[in-house]
Amino acid sequence: MFQVADTSEPSLLTLPPIPLATGQLVFPRGEDRPQRLSRVELVLTTEFGEEVRMPLVEQHGAWWAPTARLARELA
Repeated sequence: MFQVADTSEPSLLTLPPIPLATGQLVFPRGEDRPQRLSRVELVLTTEFGEEVRMPLVEQHGAWWAPTARLARELA
């Protein structure tokens, strides 16, 4: 039997230091030709319905979560 730790403190969202996506092309709905991506974002919704948008960073052919320094600059 597994137990889940009971914690009263909410934890901050942490993204792993690995690519969250790869590639540069996407097929939009209804299109037969791919289009080049110019931006990839992770969209988060809070419990109050507010959207938080986190642009991912393109490096080495993959889309990565921003570093802590970059995240502060984007805020």
